[in-house]
Amino acid sequence: MTIEEFSDFQCPFCARSVSTVKQILEEYPGEVRWVFRHFPVFESHPNAPAIHMVAIAAGEQGRFWEMHDLLFENRDRVARDDVFGYARRLNLDMARFESSLGDRSLITRIETDYNEAIERGVRATPTFFINGRKVEGAIPYSLFKREVETALAAVKGAVKP
Repeated sequence: MTIEEFSDFQCPFCARSVSTVKQILEEYPGEVRWVFRHFPVFESHPNAPAIHMVAIAAGEQGRFWEMHDLLFENRDRVARDDVFGYARRLNLDMARFESSLGDRSLITRIETDYNEAIERGVRATPTFFINGRKVEGAIPYSLFKREVETALAAVKGAVKP
């Protein structure tokens, strides 16, 4: 079962949803996969595309999720010195990290996710697709869990022994 999330690193509601999704992953080990999709809301957060590039650049060194967590924990501290400090904290190859930030293909990846989100009717962050079913907003854990359990039951019901 897949939780696909369209998110913005500077969105306070997205930041709140991180713990919800992590709790689901802990509760259903090996049954749920979390896919992060980039949906920077640049109208509200002008620096959002650059912040998303930071996460992708860290991901090129296998540290996307660690940078993801740091960016959400520090979403109000995302100046150049801040994000380079996070990269050093993660022991990234700094020359490679800085080079990645200048790579146009990172913007293309963000644009691809963003355009797909628009095509799928995403209007706000966070927006989740739980096995394809759209769930909008940072909903309470109990409601999120119910959506996950419904999706898991459907998957398990579709599998014939």
